[in-house]
Amino acid sequence: MSKKPTKKQVDTATKILISWKKKMPYYYATAIIIVFLIVLFQ
Repeated sequence: MSKKPTKKQVDTATKILISWKKKMPYYYATAIIIVFLIVLFQ
């Protein structure tokens, strides 16, 4: 049932994954800061 993805689909998915990898540290830092602030103001 699963069709093989086309070359273009694979390239697009790869680009998205690479860009996410570059942005991940910022998301983690933001999440940690938010959690820290919530704990601080409890």
